[in-house]
Amino acid sequence: MPSVRNADRAAVIVTANASVLQERVNRDFGTALATRTYSVDLSGETRDGDVVNMPSARTFSFDAQFGRDRLDENARVIADDVVEKIRAFWKKRLQ
Repeated sequence: MPSVRNADRAAVIVTANASVLQERVNRDFGTALATRTYSVDLSGETRDGDVVNMPSARTFSFDAQFGRDRLDENARVIADDVVEKIRAFWKKRLQ
């Protein structure tokens, strides 16, 4: 299952919708922290219109100024979960 950069060549199209659920600003240790809570919802579909099950929506919070590692960690987990779901789809389809 090769990875492609051009969506026109993809066998599975994955769409991610991220939305802000909450924003709050706190002053901790004399520093303003602007923490946002996001929800990322995924959907997948083949070129033939078959639905590819995706992981459940993931919700996480981070401060954009100091929380980049938390964002990166959640992005990696989401990507790993998507790959697992696509592999399971292809394995089932090939049987």
